[in-house]
Amino acid sequence: MPKPKSFQSPWLSLIYAALMAYAVLQGLLAPYGNWDMLCYVASVTAWTTPDSQEIFSQTMTAAQAALPAWLFDQHSHNPLSLEGANFVQVLPMCQIKPLYNAMIWLAHQIIRLDLPTASWTVSAFSFAVMAVLLYRWRPRRFVHPLWLALVLALSFLGELPLASLARLSTPDALCTALTVAAFSAALFARNPWAFALSGWLATLARPDAAILIGGLALYFFWFGQFGRQRSKALGFVLVGFLAASQILVGKLAGSYGWEKMFVYTFLNRVPNLAQDQTPLTWAGYLQVLSGGFVLFAGAGRTLGLLGLSALACLARFLRPVPEDAIYLRLLALSWAGIGGRFLIWPAWGEDRFYYGYFLLILYCAAELVGPYGQALWKILEDHRRQIRQAALNPPPE
Repeated sequence: MPKPKSFQSPWLSLIYAALMAYAVLQGLLAPYGNWDMLCYVASVTAWTTPDSQEIFSQTMTAAQAALPAWLFDQHSHNPLSLEGANFVQVLPMCQIKPLYNAMIWLAHQIIRLDLPTASWTVSAFSFAVMAVLLYRWRPRRFVHPLWLALVLALSFLGELPLASLARLSTPDALCTALTVAAFSAALFARNPWAFALSGWLATLARPDAAILIGGLALYFFWFGQFGRQRSKALGFVLVGFLAASQILVGKLAGSYGWEKMFVYTFLNRVPNLAQDQTPLTWAGYLQVLSGGFVLFAGAGRTLGLLGLSALACLARFLRPVPEDAIYLRLLALSWAGIGGRFLIWPAWGEDRFYYGYFLLILYCAAELVGPYGQALWKILEDHRRQIRQAALNPPPE
């Protein structure tokens, strides 16, 4: 169905631009200054400073200069921030995200920002890039103003929405922006090299992105998204490359491995992480899994996207157009990826880990319900036109 000019809304585009710019400014001027920032600053400092006490001292000095006094006091009394020997033991959990650390270092070297400021500047800039890419996502049969409204709802409604990524000193905004770039390369440009590069960089920003990027690589190459002439085996080659890259990064960063990090994060947050030998038992794993599932069942944003996905599946059932099959498959792949990631790392309640999945789900659902959305928009436009005509041409008395 062609999109008439009435489907365009310059006002909503301006609102979108203003709100996204506001989110970026918040990231630059009112960052959260979360505790994780200390770890990333220390990870960058460790590149040139081998002594653990010196790393700790430089990190705390930089944080004290950049943060409000009350927030620094809160961070300095965190059990992990009390002494350098224990603090540096946490760093491998941040050093397995080398791209974010590298971007902080570049901002520090090129723009001459202090390391804490560089950490949230990278997030704010990444969010700005993501906002531009999402604006350029135009579902073929969905009204663009309604698409922008959906993105704004995901960005600003609820606790820690998408826009909160701009204010966090974590790699989440960078990873999500690169994931969105990978989607764009595959869905619109159909460029396998841009998809592979963006996807690989996303895994260097946050290693768990390999779950979604790997699944998408297998799907896109197997079903010929980049052209039927390309070998289906290239998807497996890319997945193998991502796995090898993650293993190499883990070795170089001194990663503790999945089991130790799982126990530390969910069950036994001890200060001396490197020396801790607490094993992971089935009972402990199931305890964490059940706790995460309770949070999943009460997550309004997730339940809303589940409902939207169900509506999209119903729309596909009522209107089985062959070219819509890709969006139904990607919808299923996204939820399968969320399930797989949850089984590996059942941290629910922090949607910042899942926004890459959420955005793909939102886009696929928009494609599937698009004709109905266009019909609704046309009804509203016709009704508005009738009201305007009635005001201009009142009936004779």
